[in-house]
Amino acid sequence: SRISCKDREEPVHTVTIKAFELAKTEVTAALWAACVKAKGCDYLPEDNSFTDSNIPVRYVSWDDVKVFLSWLNTETNSNYRLPTEAEWEYACRSGKSAPYDWIAARSTHNQTGENAGLEPPLSIMPIGSYSPNEFGLYDMRGNVWEWCADWFDRHYYSRSPLINPQGPVSSYLKVVRGSDWIYVGELCRINYPILAPWKSNRFIGFRVVCDVIPH
Repeated sequence: SRISCKDREEPVHTVTIKAFELAKTEVTAALWAACVKAKGCDYLPEDNSFTDSNIPVRYVSWDDVKVFLSWLNTETNSNYRLPTEAEWEYACRSGKSAPYDWIAARSTHNQTGENAGLEPPLSIMPIGSYSPNEFGLYDMRGNVWEWCADWFDRHYYSRSPLINPQGPVSSYLKVVRGSDWIYVGELCRINYPILAPWKSNRFIGFRVVCDVIPH
């Protein structure tokens, strides 16, 4: 049967997540190019000319990102990973629980990349071009959609742990959150909520979380 956007978001519930450090911006084409140059990544993603190295990297699958993170962790002796969906949503909402406030028209003083449901679409922009949210994070609702760590399960919210949910143990599709520069509210509030981990397209990038490694 057909599942609506609302069905994927219920039941509303409160969870507790441990402290985490999320990147202020999406990973750029320049950083991906550095991975390729170091032979940590196999290829330059399609349609990324790197003429502007601060544009978010796109055309990278979840599987590609896994390879990139392995290289990044080796280079930096750190523990970078993708955010869980719970972490991503907490960061996007700036810690608030109020429902999303849909607006009928984009105001002239709005300097964010947020444009859900509105025409005309915004242009893809270098990281940091739009104003950040209250946590100082850029493009949580704009520029490119972002991969999350979680597998997708339409019923996960009804049985997810209340402490640090990590998503289902396995499934076939990965969670994607956010928005993109051409998104104007077609079909769904989140019209790229899931994608197979081996697929990619020109609308999806990612940002990373860094876990602190105890010494």
